[in-house]
Amino acid sequence: MSVLGITEKALDQYRKTVKYNHATTPDQVLLKMIRNVTLVKETHPSRVKKRLFYTEYAYGNLVIKVNRKKQVFKIFNKKDQEDEQVNWKFPKRRYIELNKELGIKDCKFSKNTYSKKKRS
Repeated sequence: MSVLGITEKALDQYRKTVKYNHATTPDQVLLKMIRNVTLVKETHPSRVKKRLFYTEYAYGNLVIKVNRKKQVFKIFNKKDQEDEQVNWKFPKRRYIELNKELGIKDCKFSKNTYSKKKRS
């Protein structure tokens, strides 16, 4: 994986700007960053921009900046800028697969098998 850490500043930015993640643990946020960067690299390589000191990944509205040390150092949400969304198609199947592989606990698409009623 291409992300090894996340700075405190980026962690705070993520919790404040990404819906329903204000109480997400640092470990889970890091796993989500690994998932998001992986999805961009695999499915939308044109949305990866290499800069002199960092690489920028555009995951939907979310822009993730990773430095040379492979640390996420900046995250921002470009909610109101529709022009960037034109070439973004959400890879739902791969998203679910990576959630399982990485152990991300709060997947919005997976089914909870434990909630089914037991039949006698």
